[in-house]
Amino acid sequence: MRNALLIAALAAAALAVITSWPQPSRPSLRSPPSAAPAPALPPPSAAAVPVLSAVPPTAATLTDRARAQLERDPAAALRDIEQADRLAGPGDERRRALEIVAFVRLGRVGHARALTDRFYRSFPDSAEVPQLERLTGYHPRPYGP
Repeated sequence: MRNALLIAALAAAALAVITSWPQPSRPSLRSPPSAAPAPALPPPSAAAVPVLSAVPPTAATLTDRARAQLERDPAAALRDIEQADRLAGPGDERRRALEIVAFVRLGRVGHARALTDRFYRSFPDSAEVPQLERLTGYHPRPYGP
């Protein structure tokens, strides 16, 4: 009995809230149409029409675009890096460094550290190594005795 009263009280409160919401205005079917015509849309300008390039992007342009997108959209930068790798192969030092930075920006630091280890082995004398070490916290030990 007590649960039934509680449910009834909640239902009454919900009904009060719903009926107090403003109703959207609906035109009456009996009212005459508005005398004012709908405003005409302006013709599209030449600047508003997107121009599609007939030339597919190269690996270099994709890499440059990835570098530009790195701060604001690291996921898009990774997509461009993957596309550039499909075009030119995965051996580019710049793209590998950008890929590591993108994973750091996405919060995937563990994956970035693993890629930094691979980067260090592939490009031990790269100028990017100090920056990648700072970003990932990865500091390789010298190989050998």
